[in-house]
Amino acid sequence: RFDGVPAPRREYVVEVLVEVKEGRVTDARVFNPRPGAAPYEAVALRMARERTYPENFTGGERVKIRVKP
Repeated sequence: RFDGVPAPRREYVVEVLVEVKEGRVTDARVFNPRPGAAPYEAVALRMARERTYPENFTGGERVKIRVKP
């Protein structure tokens, strides 16, 4: 039902580009920053930097991280 009042967001999906060298995250940045979403993007970046990969993995990937308010 829609009564003219927007529903509050239940979560933000933030796409983060992650660069990995020998299993360690060396760089992480938001793929498509959105106005007003900076606090959620900061949390997503922190989560991306804490990710772990196999020691023999080097490369990059785009990760979708869900952040709840």
